[in-house]
Amino acid sequence: MKTFSLIVLCTTALLAGCESMPGRVQERFAAVPPRAQTFAAPMDKVQTAAAQAFKRLDFVITRNKVTQLVAVSRINTSAAFADSRQMVASVHLSPVGPGQTEVGITLREEVVSKSFGGTHQQDMRE
Repeated sequence: MKTFSLIVLCTTALLAGCESMPGRVQERFAAVPPRAQTFAAPMDKVQTAAAQAFKRLDFVITRNKVTQLVAVSRINTSAAFADSRQMVASVHLSPVGPGQTEVGITLREEVVSKSFGGTHQQDMRE
């Protein structure tokens, strides 16, 4: 009976701490909003410039639509850590006025690792 009471007490203490997590910990697990910037150029010119910028960075463009651009980096492998890493950039374009385009970009790191036991994806901050 003592063991059961101890298990219940520990479980209650663990669950009670969920709401009292520090703000920094909550921010770490919160969704990362896309980074946005407005350019004084039409959407087709901004899309072309973004595609050229990714090509200069050795990214391969996997989706190139009028309002969306997705590019991936080369796969970096590490024998020491037994993992492979790749960066995925997602760009969303939207017109905000005559001759102005808002660009939102999200950068995500995808890791395939034996130690994780599969694929791990994490949105990059700043």
